[in-house]
Amino acid sequence: MIELEAAVLAIKERLAPQTKVERLPLADCEGRITAETVRAPRAVPAFPRAAMDGYGVAASSTVGATATQPVVLPVVGCLFAGDDPSALQIPSGAAVRVMTGAALPVGVDSVVPQEWTDYGQAQVKLFREIPRGKHYIGIGEDLQAQEAVLAASQYITSESLGVLASIGAATVAVKKKLRVAIIATGSELKAVGTPLAAAEIYNSSAYVLASYIRRSGGEVVWQSICGDDPKQFTQQLQQVAPQADLILTTGGVSVGQKDFLPQTFAALGAESLFHFVAFKPGTPVMAAVWEGIPILCLSGNPLATLVDFHLFYWSLLAHFYQAPIFELKKEQQLLLAGEGKRSKLRRFISGYSANGQVTLVPKKPPVARFQQIHHSNCLVEQPPACQLTAGEMVTVYRWFQGG
Repeated sequence: MIELEAAVLAIKERLAPQTKVERLPLADCEGRITAETVRAPRAVPAFPRAAMDGYGVAASSTVGATATQPVVLPVVGCLFAGDDPSALQIPSGAAVRVMTGAALPVGVDSVVPQEWTDYGQAQVKLFREIPRGKHYIGIGEDLQAQEAVLAASQYITSESLGVLASIGAATVAVKKKLRVAIIATGSELKAVGTPLAAAEIYNSSAYVLASYIRRSGGEVVWQSICGDDPKQFTQQLQQVAPQADLILTTGGVSVGQKDFLPQTFAALGAESLFHFVAFKPGTPVMAAVWEGIPILCLSGNPLATLVDFHLFYWSLLAHFYQAPIFELKKEQQLLLAGEGKRSKLRRFISGYSANGQVTLVPKKPPVARFQQIHHSNCLVEQPPACQLTAGEMVTVYRWFQGG
């Protein structure tokens, strides 16, 4: 059996990084990946402005002001956010009433908070002197002209949208989405919403995979069920391959009589990359390349499907977009509760991580494995022939949860 790291590298090398770009309206860019460095076309702010409500002054005019001996200055005007200050002339020894965000006229280098004054209108008493530049937001204090706002291959978060809006970026060049096809194999599988006959089950794993793909910026271009029939699978594969960058399958990869995928790929002349990887659950995971499209075949058991998916997909996604944010985060954390009995193979156990500590999710009966998945947000690694015990440090793998 091949080791996990070698298997990930083998399929990653066959997935070409995305080079296709599209330009989208800013509102449609959340969760996308930048295709180029985005720079501020001008300084932000482009004019000096007040950081709070008060009086704009030259700091030198406030020297010596105290509560018992205030400095009194004439007030030559009032400015609100959005007002043009160019018509105002602020002579030395004068003040202008300003509100937070107001553009400051020439001659003002500080803002005295209104709490330090008598709130005067025609003239104002200042009860404290103020240093130059206090409560004064200078030109380019947020961003300098041509400063990089977002690097290429960066994930666009909700906060990123605000920064992009602040520089007037109406559109953004982003990398086109990873197109993923999902084929769930198994004659026992039925689509959600259809009646179940005896011994049939609903196709549940595909919904989990599709959700992860979509919420991390990918596009599910195909989602289907295929019976344990090589001809039907071949037909679906031929139909979907031109639409996809990556194909995921579930089931059909172990050693049972109906695990038909290895023989089907061989008959199609597909290039086999690996079959069976040295970890569990999900050992039978397999990968091949057909018509230039990498195909990752996950185990059919729901828990093993998700373990396979997390251990492979995030590295593939990071490679495709050249965006390290998608890589599994490998950390050392304190095992707060739970126990992992010794295993001959390297093992990945569902866990819940919070505040630098992790708890192993209790095992459920096989029919309730999705309950086990539901309460996990990471995988805990158990080395071969080692037992995990509460109170020790363990290796935790956390997958992408959003920017």
